[in-house]
Amino acid sequence: MKDKEDKVDNLEEVEKEVKAQPEVEDLTEADVDIGLPDADVLALVARERYNIAVAFTQLKVRKSTVSASIAANRGTGNTDGIKKFEEQEKLLALDLAHCLRGIKEIDKTYKGAKKRMQDMIVTPDGK
Repeated sequence: MKDKEDKVDNLEEVEKEVKAQPEVEDLTEADVDIGLPDADVLALVARERYNIAVAFTQLKVRKSTVSASIAANRGTGNTDGIKKFEEQEKLLALDLAHCLRGIKEIDKTYKGAKKRMQDMIVTPDGK
């Protein structure tokens, strides 16, 4: 019986502690005014879109290099090298898809982000 009473006492203690816990803070975006003007948000999103586009391009070049390494290893019969680079190629394909998904989501959510991004780009010739 004593064990049962101890368990009940422990349960009551736990319940008291749970009730004493503060309520979980609601941090949804709907309850917090970020305060940035729409133009600033669009500029931030455009910069993020640019960063993702740059990452996509870099990954695409890297993937083509890895594909060339696969071909080179096939030519020499290096099966370990082929496996190693094929695994890298699969991971790069996932990263490329992630970049495209990000750009697609930005374009869907923020109309004008692509245009704003293109307006922000300064080429080496100043145009």
